[in-house]
Amino acid sequence: MDDLIRQALKLARAGDRQQAAVILRDVLRRDPSQVNAWKLLAFVSSNDEEALFAARRALHYDPGDIRILDRMRALQQETEPEPVPPEHRKMPVAALVLIIVMLLGALATLAKLIVDEVRQVTLPQEIAALDIAPSTPVTTLVEDRYVPVYVTSSTGYYTFEAETVDQIRRGMTVAAPEPCCGYEGRPIALTAYQLGLNWELAGYANSCELTDARVVLEIVYTYPQWIAVGNPYVDLYDEWHEFMVHVIQHEEHHGALAMDCAYQLADSVAQVDTSASCDQVDAELNALLVEVNRQCEITQQAFDDVEGVTTFPLP
Repeated sequence: MDDLIRQALKLARAGDRQQAAVILRDVLRRDPSQVNAWKLLAFVSSNDEEALFAARRALHYDPGDIRILDRMRALQQETEPEPVPPEHRKMPVAALVLIIVMLLGALATLAKLIVDEVRQVTLPQEIAALDIAPSTPVTTLVEDRYVPVYVTSSTGYYTFEAETVDQIRRGMTVAAPEPCCGYEGRPIALTAYQLGLNWELAGYANSCELTDARVVLEIVYTYPQWIAVGNPYVDLYDEWHEFMVHVIQHEEHHGALAMDCAYQLADSVAQVDTSASCDQVDAELNALLVEVNRQCEITQQAFDDVEGVTTFPLP
């Protein structure tokens, strides 16, 4: 386990926090008492809810760690900013933008316990020196192709108080977002995205020039945030973390599928024949946008058909 934690630290210091978090989650799935993994995850996770939970679990094992205490307080003070919309250039003909919301399914009533050996471990010096600030949603050029892809990603939470497994289940049922898009029941988490295309056309005698084309993708994740009250049994914290790791991985896969759709759209736009009239090119671009969104929705739904239902605690 120590070798994996060191590997995660090396990746984090090199700037690959996402892969570092993947390794740390795997470590904690195998052994939830790995306090060094909790501590490092509190700094490398791009998800504020997960980072805050990791900090709390680290303090559960090592309550005297001032650096982790400061990290937890900083995360608690973080306010969720409004999602930053992608930049949109004015177009001669408006491009279509479709919104597809993929939902994680309803809860069942399974229960389990995870036995956790409590260990006190000193934080290695190299982890103590790591200084990684939480991420802030911004619009980023993620793929500099012939047709560039700009992505905005942000995360929001709905909160509830609970002390027991049953109360957590009820909290997610009552506080979760309203049902929508043909789904029954409230989702415990969801990923919403907008995939759009901006372009300008300049007409010439025998051709049409496509200028300043760009794909824009906005992804918004919504997750549950459990606020512990009363005196929850110790293992409930680990059960919640294991559950949230699963939920985050599920929703981020939806985000990755949306990214694939954005790349597909960019590649398709780059192959559009501009020897036709601008009206024909404009119609083809609109048709491309609609078709890529349609295929993307099919792919997202196929994933949810197989993986879209979970339970708390995990079976």
